[in-house]
Amino acid sequence: MGKDSTSGQLHNDTAYGLTDAGTVVSRKPLMSLKPNDIGVTTRGANIRDPQLQKHLLRVTRGLEGKAFENALVDFANTRKLPDNSDNPYFGLRRVRLEETLQESARIEVQDQNGTSFKAYKAGSNQYYEIWRCPDGKVKPQAISTFEAHQTTVERKPHPAAKRLLRVYKRDMVAIERNEQIIICYVQKLDVANGLFLVPHTEANADARNFDKTDSFRFIQMSAGPLIKAKARRIHVDEMGRIRDPGTPR
Repeated sequence: MGKDSTSGQLHNDTAYGLTDAGTVVSRKPLMSLKPNDIGVTTRGANIRDPQLQKHLLRVTRGLEGKAFENALVDFANTRKLPDNSDNPYFGLRRVRLEETLQESARIEVQDQNGTSFKAYKAGSNQYYEIWRCPDGKVKPQAISTFEAHQTTVERKPHPAAKRLLRVYKRDMVAIERNEQIIICYVQKLDVANGLFLVPHTEANADARNFDKTDSFRFIQMSAGPLIKAKARRIHVDEMGRIRDPGTPR
């Protein structure tokens, strides 16, 4: 009947090796690399061996498509580098990549002794919550789909915290701005950015938000502004009638 069910991938497919609290490593076939995999980046994965990265940058610079693939094949099958020195990467088939993945964003797998030996990236978020702690501070949290399947115990930032809001993706919500009530649906959610809302009269929102020629943009609100806007979850029945619980206390 759809009750107590969830949707969305529990975690990504790639299994990562653990290096320290902030980074993980994975292996990727040489021939599946793309130009973006070889270039140095601060947001994605980088080739862990800096010398290998330099060599691959040199032999693939400015190349795309088939020419890029051929350059990778030639590099792996050539015993000598252009300076006539031995190629230490001759016969290379896989490349080790390193990237940042904080503990809060990964699902660790443990052995019989309780020691973590690999991890997966957490998949989609199941819902977003806002709590008020006894000291009056408002704290948000996002529960991943994986976490939602692990336990029935409610996760609180403090044992005496009061939950002010819980919303799922595609839920309908009401917010108040300029003395007007705006009916929206939840397009995206995460703990860092809060909720990305779309007025219920707007369509094709995701594509339009990234279209620079379109003036439409998501309404992005973090926990504090959501409370100030008196955000609350509402319900719309099959006849289009709105059931609004009213301004939260």
